[in-house]
Amino acid sequence: MVLDQNTTVLLSTLLGGLLTLGGGFIANFYIQSASTKNDKQKSIRNMIEQIYKDTKKIEDLYEEYRQVLYQYEITTSIERIDEYTASSLNKKLEEDLEEKRRLIKTNLDHIELLVTLYLPSLAQSFSTYQNKISAFIGKLRSHLGSEDLSEEKLEEISKRVRSSLLPVSKKKGYRYF
Repeated sequence: MVLDQNTTVLLSTLLGGLLTLGGGFIANFYIQSASTKNDKQKSIRNMIEQIYKDTKKIEDLYEEYRQVLYQYEITTSIERIDEYTASSLNKKLEEDLEEKRRLIKTNLDHIELLVTLYLPSLAQSFSTYQNKISAFIGKLRSHLGSEDLSEEKLEEISKRVRSSLLPVSKKKGYRYF
C-alpha cells in the first residue's frame, strides 16, 4: 500500500505539529519547575539572612541594654543626687530598659516565626538560643549585673545559631557558586 503525495504531506505536517506541541508542553513544564525551585531557594536564603540579621540586632540591643544599666549604676552612685532626680532617673531607666526588652522580644519572636513555619530543622538550635537570651534578660531585669551575659558569651551563642544556618543554606538555600 502506497500513500499518495497529498496524504504523505498531511501526515508529516500533522506528526510534526504534534511533536512540536508535545515539545512545547515539556519545555514549559521544565521552565516552570526550574523557576519554582529558584524562587523557593531565594525565599529560603532571604529567611536565613533575616535570621542572621535578627541575631545581630539582638546582640546590639543587648549591649545597649547593658550600657543603660551601667550608666544608671554610675549615676546613682553619685552621693549628691536628690530624691526627685533619682526618681526621674529610675523612671527613665525603666522606660529605656523596657524598650530594649521589647525590641529583643520582637526580634526573637520574628526568628521563632521563621523557624517554626519555614525552617523547622533549626528549632533545636533556636530554642537553646531563645532560652539563654530570655534567662539573661530576666537576670538583667532584676539588675543582677554579676549574672549577666558577657558580650563574648552572647557572640558565642549567636555564632552557634548562625552556624546552624549554614547547612540549611547549603542544602535548601540559594547558592552563588
